[in-house]
Amino acid sequence: PAPAAIERITGGDLAKLAQGYLDTLSRLSHDAQRVTDKMPHNFMALGYIDLLFPDCRIVHCVRDPRDTCLSIWFRQMTGNHPYTADLDALADYYRQYSVLMAHWKSVIRVPVLDVGYESLVADIERGARELVAFCGLDWSDECLRFYENARVVTTPTYNDVREPVHGRSVGRWRHYERHLAALAGFAEPSSVFMLGTNTRLGEADGAAAALREEPCAVAVVDRREMDSFTKALDGLPVTRHGTI
Repeated sequence: PAPAAIERITGGDLAKLAQGYLDTLSRLSHDAQRVTDKMPHNFMALGYIDLLFPDCRIVHCVRDPRDTCLSIWFRQMTGNHPYTADLDALADYYRQYSVLMAHWKSVIRVPVLDVGYESLVADIERGARELVAFCGLDWSDECLRFYENARVVTTPTYNDVREPVHGRSVGRWRHYERHLAALAGFAEPSSVFMLGTNTRLGEADGAAAALREEPCAVAVVDRREMDSFTKALDGLPVTRHGTI
């Protein structure tokens, strides 16, 4: 089993694994000359990908982590993505992904291109030309008219690929900033990383004070702090949305 098996794997094993993957792709599309595999968890396997396909290219899409995490959370993903249902878990997951990507870039041999979301939507032609050149392909103006392609799309972005690139989602997290005020009893700062500088870590009385300052704010309170938080509210009317 991985990762211990990597120390015993042979060239023959790698060739067999690579061919098995290629055979699967051939069954899906026997005449495809190029294949893009954009499965969300590919970043975990870059070490194996580097060994199996030394001539491949890695395109790493990056974006403001707050927008990234918020977008994932809104998707309500299931299956192998249980971390997406909880903002704190999602923030932790994102941090670990960032650490792992930094590691891969320092050890793998295949080229990696970071494509920034914000710069791409600001100048789609420049970004698209850079991407096409990185992949060793010839440029076509059709790359800028991808939304005219009538091919069936079943991924969560099926609506997005039917319209031209836009910047409406840049900084989307700011629409929710004012609702993210206080976290009482949480010493781990992953929520601050996720939600931005408007999120404050503190004790129960600090969470209650935040609600007085901003009536539309949200306070996330650890169960162990609930009694102290209720006392600190001192009769301030609040709406309870649930328990975490």
